[in-house]
Amino acid sequence: MNNFKNYLKSCFTVKSALICTSCLVAAILTMSLVLTAIAKDVQINDDGAVLNTKIYSRTVQGALKEAGIALRTGDEMSCSPEDLVKENPVISIQRAAAVNLSYHGKEEVVYTTKDTVKEFIEEKQIPIGDENLLIGSLEEPITENMTVTVIPKIYKEVVETEDIEFGIIKKASYNLEQGATRVVSEGETGVKENVYKVLEHDGQILEKVKVAENVVKEPVSKIVEYGTIAVMKTSRGDTFRYKKVIDVRATAYDNSFASNGKNPGDPYYGITASGMKARRGVIAVDPRVIPLGTRLYVAAADGSWTYGYCIAGDTGGAIKGNKIDLFFDTAAEVRKFGVRNARVYILE
Repeated sequence: MNNFKNYLKSCFTVKSALICTSCLVAAILTMSLVLTAIAKDVQINDDGAVLNTKIYSRTVQGALKEAGIALRTGDEMSCSPEDLVKENPVISIQRAAAVNLSYHGKEEVVYTTKDTVKEFIEEKQIPIGDENLLIGSLEEPITENMTVTVIPKIYKEVVETEDIEFGIIKKASYNLEQGATRVVSEGETGVKENVYKVLEHDGQILEKVKVAENVVKEPVSKIVEYGTIAVMKTSRGDTFRYKKVIDVRATAYDNSFASNGKNPGDPYYGITASGMKARRGVIAVDPRVIPLGTRLYVAAADGSWTYGYCIAGDTGGAIKGNKIDLFFDTAAEVRKFGVRNARVYILE
């Protein structure tokens, strides 16, 4: 009887073990199926680095933790950490750069996802213009650990002196020969004060604007005389000084009736328009060009002939403009001379 009971007890123990084993296997299979059923395909774009993975967490925050991705200060994400993963299968992260901001001398580290300094300045609502000045360019790209410096526009007044160069006044002198000069009075340099509005930073001038100008001392011009008298060497080797040269057309005349329309016995025979006696060395001119009484020297421009020293003492009806009439003693000389180009030197 006891043997039968032991047999039944043995059968019951084996059966229980089999049942327990079956239950455990079923539980494991069920759990595996459940976990497989709730896994989600997620793509995480971490500032350009793309990760495709399966996530079991319900929220975006849990998904990032599950993927081993941590957010830093200033990082931006395409969705909220509390959002559900199933509604956000693609998670994008834009990493922030650390920027050393120096504003009015106060320094702090701030984080931004902006691309340029201009966008960063606008994001931080820092006014640039009449009040503040940015050191650097607004178009500079944002980089990790870069420094952005903004200073207040506090100007100081700077006064600088500057020399005013004197001018030179040139005056003609009829006592000096051509090419000669004489200083009548030396010039004096003037002085003026320039007032500037200056903005400096770290010992460098960033802005400098002239706001006023005051003349402290007026300059005094230098006065220089220059010679107008030229020197001419005659065919005989002597020299004379002249102040003007005129190129003219020259004719000749004498005391004959054919030249002046007067015969001996006429009270005006042999008398020129100036009252001088007609003789060699007295020539007729147009007084509008060469005033009567002017001392002259007449010769050919090329030196081929010379009349010599003379004086403007007569006029003539045909002598108009740049024309002269040279007196000769004989009609033969008049005919020989004819009409020639001449150069008249007006003597000093």
